[in-house]
Amino acid sequence: MMRQTPVSFIKHFGNVPDFKNQHIKLTHNLIHCKLTGPKEDPTAEMIRRELWSKPISHPSPLDLIIGKEELKGSHCSNCETILPLPNPPWALLISQIANISLTKEQASKIIPDQIKDELTNNTLVLFSDGSILHQKGGGAAAILMNTGQNRMTYIGKDTLITKLEAELRALLLFQDLIRNHIATHGRPTVVAIFSDNQASLSGAALPRKRSVAQQLQLKHFTNLKHWAKPFPVCLYWCPGHVGIPENEKVDALAKLAAESQEIATYTIKTISLFILRQLTLMVLINKQPTLEEATCIGFKTPPKLITRALDLLEKVSVATIHQLQKGHVPLNNYLYQIKRAD
Repeated sequence: MMRQTPVSFIKHFGNVPDFKNQHIKLTHNLIHCKLTGPKEDPTAEMIRRELWSKPISHPSPLDLIIGKEELKGSHCSNCETILPLPNPPWALLISQIANISLTKEQASKIIPDQIKDELTNNTLVLFSDGSILHQKGGGAAAILMNTGQNRMTYIGKDTLITKLEAELRALLLFQDLIRNHIATHGRPTVVAIFSDNQASLSGAALPRKRSVAQQLQLKHFTNLKHWAKPFPVCLYWCPGHVGIPENEKVDALAKLAAESQEIATYTIKTISLFILRQLTLMVLINKQPTLEEATCIGFKTPPKLITRALDLLEKVSVATIHQLQKGHVPLNNYLYQIKRAD
């Protein structure tokens, strides 16, 4: 992964500093992803041993590309870990997501009637929303119940969270409201959750992919499985900013929490890999590799004739293998003719 040999096949004639930066940034991100992956990953174990074990006698490429101070500043121990999928591909959704296949205009027309029908059936109706105000430098989440109760929380700086994470945090707030409702009014017959973010609903209903904010998706998925046992939980996609009063109210609550930055019920304790990659790129964009780094990685300019020949040979081999795997008809016919001639 970090050795000199693969690099020799991708030499460039010009603009070598940019190529150095690109290689270091990609390597930096790859190391971060491996360090935050499952402990069973043999590559991750090799990286951990090389970075944190006893000092070795020869210079380490990993120490030059991503030093211990950078790792400490990135809080790798608090980074989100990409976990195995919680369900097989044939597992069912916790709840079908209503309106998700409709356009914004179509959904906005039927949402008021859907809310009215749910309230008529004595359903506990909740509206969630997440907000990030870049000018204020903060993100927040809020949830509103049809009884008037609400919860809102300031999450953290906008540089450490994404919109998807704020929306998922808002969905997670429904637990507190449901517990209080059960304690005071008893168990509801049905719970309906309206959110204006399709990605958060889809990821929470059945997180099949290893993706950004996976920890929050798995947490919400587990919560839905828990609460779906005593009573059904229905999920609705509700377009935002189309004049639906309840959605506008919860949006205002989320913005209020983001502006105040004081309603800190909890703070983010993990950094998603998406945010970590962004922070890494910001640090490395202006970082010029030192002579020691360049020597360690093995950059040369201009490449020698043997390097160009090996590079061409490697490209041809890869292209041929790819064509064979894809069943490339002209290549197969050519090989068949050779075989028949033999």
